[in-house]
Amino acid sequence: MTTTENLPTLTTERMTLTQLCEHDLGDIVAMNAQPAVTRYLNGGKPIAADASEEWIAANVAWGWTGHLRTPDEHGSFVGFFATRPTSPNERELGYRLPAHRWGSGFASEGSKAIVEHAFVSMHCERVWAQTMTVNRGSRRVMEKTGLEFVGMLDLVFDEPIEGSEFGDVEYGITRDQWRLRL
Repeated sequence: MTTTENLPTLTTERMTLTQLCEHDLGDIVAMNAQPAVTRYLNGGKPIAADASEEWIAANVAWGWTGHLRTPDEHGSFVGFFATRPTSPNERELGYRLPAHRWGSGFASEGSKAIVEHAFVSMHCERVWAQTMTVNRGSRRVMEKTGLEFVGMLDLVFDEPIEGSEFGDVEYGITRDQWRLRL
């Protein structure tokens, strides 16, 4: 697997974020096997190991994995974070964590570091994210990260899942808005 961009290591209060790589496959496969994690992706079906391997290859250029820095669990996998380019000046924020990491602030903490990196180091003008309207947990992470509600999206899916009938939502923040919050 080759990368097109070497991502820097980022640190937060509790995590180290390093570039996604083949070494992360076991953690990604275990996370993607959890129905709670894949509920809003594919209706809760486990994602096969070969599909997770392809997913890593597709996301390695803009993806990080978070690992704990705390002495009691040093190195333990926290989750996946990304800023996928969607235009020359925009990045889409993404994150996925195993269910046992939910509700601990890790998604917001990692996402804030990724957004800061996008604006400071990548010189992006806007970071945005989307999720299903019914995915309240993900929406809350977007809000805690500083993204604001932009609007509803009416997307059509080949294989709709429960809740997709309510549509998706988009959240976003510009570099100027982000600077005002510092």
